[in-house]
Amino acid sequence: MSFSGIPLRNSKKKLMSSNATESALEACIERYLTGGVSGEADSKGVSQPPSGESYASKGYFRGKATDFNAEFAIDEAKFWQFLESTQATELAKLHYKPDWERQILERLHRKLKKDGILGCPEEGTGGGQRPL
Repeated sequence: MSFSGIPLRNSKKKLMSSNATESALEACIERYLTGGVSGEADSKGVSQPPSGESYASKGYFRGKATDFNAEFAIDEAKFWQFLESTQATELAKLHYKPDWERQILERLHRKLKKDGILGCPEEGTGGGQRPL
């Protein structure tokens, strides 16, 4: 006998076990957003995408642990790829500086702290007409 689909103590139905670990939750979220779950991470922390499954079914992409910059909480590979594809001309103007990458990350960090995540796409990270 059951109530709302939950077997009672004397029921002959066996309870199904569920995995309620953090890794199971992460796998569930990843599967929903990207269409699959990454394989086991190798010794460098890099997970491979599952074979034969959609890599970005809902517009989200897996990242590599090695691309994550913990200081600025950003996936640097995807960040630079985005800037190169959307603002290559402006980005090229900064290449003469020896620490141009660090300066951009610091500027983005300051802007996010000041205006929040929703203010950056609207205003950009620079002043006036400067998109970066």
